[in-house]
Amino acid sequence: MIITKTQLEKWVKIPKNIYELTNEHITEVDSFTSQYVEATGLVTGYVVSREKHPNADTLSLTKVDIGNGVIKDIVCGASNVKAGQYVIVALVGAVLPGNFVIKDAVIRGAKSEGMICSLQELHVKDIPEEYQDGIFAFPHPVKLGENALEALKFNGFVMELDLTPNAGHLLSTLGYAYDLAAVTGQKITLPKFEVKEVDTLNPMKVTILDEGCTVYHARVAEVTVKPSPWWLQSELIKRGIEPINNVVDISNFVLYEYGTPLHMFDYDHFGSTEIVVRSAHDKEVVESLGDKTYTLSSEDIVITNGTTPMAIGGVVGLKNSMVLDTTTKVIIEAAHFMPARIQKTAAKYGRSESSLRYERGVDQSIVKLALETAAYLLSEYADAKIYQGISTAQTKVLKPHTITFESKYINKLLGTRFTTQKIVSFLDALQLETKVKENTITVKIPLRRPDLKIPADIAEEVGRLYGFNNIKNKALVDSLEGGKTLTSNKETMLRNHLASLGLNETITYSLIDLKSIHDFNNIGDPYQILMPLTEDRMVMRQSLLNGLVKTYQYNVSRQNKVVNIFEIGSVYTKEIEKKYLSILLNSKLNHNLWQKDNLKIDFYDAKGLLDNLLAKLKVEVTLKESENKSLHPYRQGYIIHNENIIGIIGELHPKLIKDDKVYVIELDLEYLLNLNYVNNYEPVRRFPNAERDIAFVISKDINILEVETIIKQTARKYLVSLELFDIYEGEHIKEGHQSLAYRLVFNNKEQTLESSEVDKVMKSVMNRLSHIFKAEIR
Repeated sequence: MIITKTQLEKWVKIPKNIYELTNEHITEVDSFTSQYVEATGLVTGYVVSREKHPNADTLSLTKVDIGNGVIKDIVCGASNVKAGQYVIVALVGAVLPGNFVIKDAVIRGAKSEGMICSLQELHVKDIPEEYQDGIFAFPHPVKLGENALEALKFNGFVMELDLTPNAGHLLSTLGYAYDLAAVTGQKITLPKFEVKEVDTLNPMKVTILDEGCTVYHARVAEVTVKPSPWWLQSELIKRGIEPINNVVDISNFVLYEYGTPLHMFDYDHFGSTEIVVRSAHDKEVVESLGDKTYTLSSEDIVITNGTTPMAIGGVVGLKNSMVLDTTTKVIIEAAHFMPARIQKTAAKYGRSESSLRYERGVDQSIVKLALETAAYLLSEYADAKIYQGISTAQTKVLKPHTITFESKYINKLLGTRFTTQKIVSFLDALQLETKVKENTITVKIPLRRPDLKIPADIAEEVGRLYGFNNIKNKALVDSLEGGKTLTSNKETMLRNHLASLGLNETITYSLIDLKSIHDFNNIGDPYQILMPLTEDRMVMRQSLLNGLVKTYQYNVSRQNKVVNIFEIGSVYTKEIEKKYLSILLNSKLNHNLWQKDNLKIDFYDAKGLLDNLLAKLKVEVTLKESENKSLHPYRQGYIIHNENIIGIIGELHPKLIKDDKVYVIELDLEYLLNLNYVNNYEPVRRFPNAERDIAFVISKDINILEVETIIKQTARKYLVSLELFDIYEGEHIKEGHQSLAYRLVFNNKEQTLESSEVDKVMKSVMNRLSHIFKAEIR
């Protein structure tokens, strides 16, 4: 947004340090120049006479009056110079943009005491078409000898603001003036215009069929299309906009003045006295002012004559009703559209100055003032005859909302000690209505400030006016000592432990393709994002294994054959977010190439890692048959704790991984971290262990976990560890049976175990196995 001195000074008295005040209290300044044209020594002059140069066909000899009777002889090369023009004269010693110094010169034998300037030589951009060739001649008489930049309205600063997305209120000179007035202790008063109307009634009827438009005003005026007055053209030029004609230029000027977009339709080309605001039809095709063709959808709003679209609401006008040099009558539109609707349309077809303001929020209460300003300016500069009455339709009256907070909230957020009265004084300066009850403040937020929604926004306003640079830096003091939570410490311990075992931690995408969302896990309805960038990033993952498998494939395809990795991250559904731990292995963790160890792993390597990991959390689990389509049908199982499924372990299905064996583990880490366990210290046992081996034959239909549970229950008094070290099927073993061999380790904390005590426990174990499982002791 560009702020000019010439437009701003109509609203407030401008301080000398406006650059500093803007940076410190309003917003960051992107660029600042003290005047639009960086030149010195320019004055206004009058061409008294013009003669052809005797020695050059393309040069002219002119005599130029620069005031007080001073006449200068100037040789000019412009073909459009002639007597009777008021021009820009660069005197000897003047410095033009680019550090070009004007000197006394003799050109083809003729003396030249300066230069008559064109706008190009002053480095003016977006020059009106009529001034693009040759020197610039003022369209009206000017006082001779005065500062030419003042006569051009190019004097005074031009400041470009660097606005954040929430600073939509600064997208107008009026919005900036409110903030500057607050900083400098001034008040803003809105103008009132008396629009002179003729006897002819406004024939337009307005109907709104789409609630994306909350209000629509329309006036009709007979106009004379011609160039704008120079002050208006200069305001647009300073903003990088090429003036077109008085009607279009006035609508652009009002946009920058109030932040309220207007649109001018050619009445005769509109084709109806009916204005209907409706949703566009799907695949409805229109042609814009810039000769671009758009195919619309029902998300878009169109302004129609009852049947045919004449504008895309809030975004761009259409070619079929644009104002031309031959236009004699116009419809002036002033409307308010809801930001969300315009944002969607602008994202598809391109943002305009109008759509930018509607997206950030236009003040509905000022729309009519913008309309009346345009009507008044048309009367002044387009010889307009304004028809009686304003045609209006409205679907919703927007009302100011309130924000309530306590003074201590502002002080806590800013680190200040403002009294309630001081905070109120800041808000009063912004012309915000307040009510105070003890230390509670309620602020009425006007429609011109849609960015103020929550108490934190009020704190920002107070901080801006006070000056964030005036708030002293100090250490945050808190009575609570900081530190990690217990679950965070557990998570860190697991990360470190897995890394110490030789696994590498990965971080993979949370977004995956919809087709593979339930390949490894199904915990609920998929959480799909609204506007995915690509098809393979459409939905939030429900398993970490999707990413780990892709990471494995990526590494193996690049000759990295050892891939032992893990990830700790979140999985999602529409209702929940949970933290998971997943592991992928394709080789032994303690392999040694020097000793030529076999790198291939099996299910027991994965199970051993699972036991090792859960031992850190003092958690014992069992396995239960599972049927995951992405795992090997006979080498997988659910991980069970207290009858809850907390994960899965298994080999990846051969259809996913060829020529390799890859094992995966996935655990509900959130469940595990929330389990309460005591990590008690146990000293090294003073007395020796006693070991016994037992072998027995049982039916293959019996779950080994049930067998181990019985052994642990029976020998629990002295049992330290239980390990299965052999499974045998074959000769001397009945069909449908298997031989299991366990090693049991016993210890007594109080004294050395006698052999008789161990034998007694072993006898009890054998008796229970025989009784419960019909085991045959070998």
